[in-house]
Formats: sequence, C-alpha cells, structure tokens
Amino acid sequence: MSRSAITAVATSVCHGPPHRQLHHAIIPHGKGGRSSFSGVVATVFGATGFLGRYVVNHLGRMGSQVVIPYRCDKYDIMHLRPMGDLGQLLFMEWDSRDKDSIRRAVQHSNVVINLIGRDWETKYFDFADVYVKIPQAIAQVSKEAGVGKFIHVSHLNADVKSSSKYLRNKAVGETVVREAFPEAVIIKPSDIFGREDRFLNHFSNIRRFIGIPLVSLGWKTVKQPVYVSDVSKGIINAVKDPHVSGKTFAFVGPNRYLLFDLVKYVYAVTHRLFLPYPIPRFAYR
Repeated sequence: MSRSAITAVATSVCHGPPHRQLHHAIIPHGKGGRSSFSGVVATVFGATGFLGRYVVNHLGRMGSQVVIPYRCDKYDIMHLRPMGDLGQLLFMEWDSRDKDSIRRAVQHSNVVINLIGRDWETKYFDFADVYVKIPQAIAQVSKEAGVGKFIHVSHLNADVKSSSKYLRNKAVGETVVREAFPEAVIIKPSDIFGREDRFLNHFSNIRRFIGIPLVSLGWKTVKQPVYVSDVSKGIINAVKDPHVSGKTFAFVGPNRYLLFDLVKYVYAVTHRLFLPYPIPRFAYR
C-alpha cells in the first residue's frame, strides 16, 4: 500500500465517528435490582425537577449508574441520594452554557436524558435558552462523545404555530435536537400530574381570587393528564428498548376531561367552593 493510501486510511479513522470500547465495568451483572448493575450509565439533565426525581428513582431501582449534573444548592439534591446503591449516583456541578462542562457530564455515559424545563422565563434564561439552545448543545456534545441513546422530553402540544411562546420553543427544540442527534428518542407527554406537580396543585393553591379564572370557563379546553410515574416508566422502557432510536412517542392518560370538570373535581376534593369566571381577553398571553 502506498504512503498516500496509508495516510488517507489513517485520516478517515481519526476523523470518523467516535467508537467506545466496552469496559468491563459497564457489563451487566447481578440478578437485577438496586444492588446489581443493569449496564446503563445514564446522565440525567434536569434530575432535580418534578419528573427527574422519578426517572432517577427508577434508574436506581434497576441498578443503573446515574450521573446527575446540577446547578442548585447541594441541599436541593439531598432527596436524590437514597435513590441508588452506594456509589451509583454521581453528582457534579455544571454550566449549561459551557460545552466542556456538558462533555464532562456525558463522556462516560451510554444514555443521556434531557428533562430540563421550567414554566416561566427569568432574567438570565428565557424559553429559547431552556428549550432550544441548551438541548441543542447537549445533543451535539452527546453525539460527538459517542453516546448510544439520547432521550429528549418535549410536550404533547408543542407546535411552531402555537400562540404560546412556551410551546413554540418546545417545538423548535425538538427540531434542533433531531438535527443534532438524528437517532434521538423524543417523548411528548401531556399535562403531568403527581404529588409535586404544577398542574393540579396550581388550581388548588389559588387563593388571591374569590373564584377561579378560566379561559372560556374551561368549556373549550380538553385535558388528558398522565401520571408522573407512568411517564417515568415510559422513559425507562425507551432506555431499555433497542428499537426506539429516531422515534417520537406521545404519552397521555387513559381519560379526557373538560378543564371545567377537572378543576371542579379538584375543588370538591379540597372542600372549597367552586366559583369559576372567564378570563377577559386582554389578559390572554
């Protein structure tokens, strides 16, 4: 073989897609459960959030090693520590705008799960940052690092034509993630309810008004809420299933409700008087 041919082969090898050698430490072993090892090393972004704690709990119970990047105070991650066996949960501080920080979080993982999200904008992070730029950076770095599976959680109603800035950015986020990591699994859940949710608790905690403000009294809005543990189990199934790459899944509950009926039920359970009134059009966002 000529010198030029050897150089060409060496160049293609050096600049091709990254290939990881299988280390004996990530080979599944044990009978299954918390004290065994499932073979999954997962980095979970957004693990400190509502859905994140359930995902980490399920990963820990099946014997996975979980890398948890966090930006909050250390006291805010204490509830996650008992969810895995000794040494199986690894906590690390990270900067969402620093790709080297993201790279350190995913470099040893074979699964990356993005659960980052919030319902409001802040001075330093708007919806474009949270749902477009950060997921795009995580997907790009994960692809470069040779991560085997990337799971991105969006929203059932994400649409670039939506009147909601939140949902528009969710839709754009799906697109940029798919471009950066074509094999990504995209999860689109409906409204998620659970003990710590911002859905049913939002209505039950409204105290500043005499009644409850609802758009069109809730008669034109249909909800199909899904339980948080079911969403978490669905994500774990996507982690374990080798045939889901590049697919999109919608997660919804078994029943549909008018928003009026749903909020009325919440007020009945909390033994409060239900007095709905329509939100004036000028107050729409």
